[in-house]
Order: sequence, then C-alpha cells, then structure tokens
Amino acid sequence: LDYVCDGIYILDIVVRLHTGFLDQGLLVKDVKRLRETYIGTLQCKLDICSILPTDLLYLTIGMSFTPLLRFNRLLRLSRLLELFERTETRTSYPNAFRIWKLVLYILVIIHWNACGYYSFSKALGLGSDSWVYPNASDPEFGSLSRSYIYCLYWSTLTLTTIGETPPPERDEEYLFLIFDFLVGVLIFAS
Repeated sequence: LDYVCDGIYILDIVVRLHTGFLDQGLLVKDVKRLRETYIGTLQCKLDICSILPTDLLYLTIGMSFTPLLRFNRLLRLSRLLELFERTETRTSYPNAFRIWKLVLYILVIIHWNACGYYSFSKALGLGSDSWVYPNASDPEFGSLSRSYIYCLYWSTLTLTTIGETPPPERDEEYLFLIFDFLVGVLIFAS
C-alpha cells in the first residue's frame, strides 16, 4: 500500500511539472518554463526528499530504526495543508470544513501522542513500572492491535484530561506527562 501511495505521489509530481500558472494575469503553458519554475521551488525539494526510498535502508541498518527511516514521509504534510487551504476557500460550507479539519487535527495529534507514548515506554522498558506500557511478552498486551488501542486510549485520556491514568514514577515520565497536558490544554482551547 505504501508503494502504491508513493506511485500516486510521483504521478502527482509529474502532473505538477505540467500544470500551468498565472504570471501577471497570463496563463503560462510553456513546458520548459513550468518545469524550471517548479524545480526552483521549496515544494519540489520537499517532494523529492519525501519520495526517497529510505525503506531500502532496512536492508543495511535493520529493523531497529523503523520509524526514523520513514520520517521523510512527513515532508508531504505541506501538500496536505495546501489542499486544506484550497478546499476551504472553494467549498460551499467553509465553517463545516473548518470543524472537520479541527477534528482531523485532534485525531492526528492523539495518534502521534499514542505512538510517542509507546516509543517512550519502549525506551524506558516495557512493563518496568505501572506508568509505561505493560510488558509485550504478556499475551494480553502482546498483539499489535492491543498495543495500539491501549496507547490510543491512554493518549485520549491524557490529552483530554478526563481519565485516570497511573501516576508517573520517574522524572522523564513526569516531563512527558506535563508536555501532554500542555498540548491537551492548547488543543482544546482552540
């Protein structure tokens, strides 16, 4: 599925190389000028960096750095923000779109926080105390779906500050939780 999305993104880059633009009110269609203009933009550099096949580094480094090797995919976010901006200005219901966008942002932040909580727990040692994610060798907490749902639940409770979570035991855990509370306050203040 990742490679299909990469292929679609590459096709989109090719389309962008041939998409006209307005220059002083005139539509520019000259292919050479279109390419030169796009290649000179920051967006082109971000697009190229985001499609680099960093997955191939798994073969040399191994699977231990899996999330970091895929970090370049986040460079595509600027295109998503551009899509949101264009859609918001062209939709018949801009307020409904803004609400939908806010809900999407909240869900993404909860997801990222859940992933951060699991990574943080793994770095501190799974099951090492009551605050971190339980040990994955326990059959109840060993499956990928259970890990994700548990961390998503923990993240939702923490960011919304409506749930009772185990108290932190180490300084690092306190700092992580303080950061989460601040993010939660800022999210729901908007």
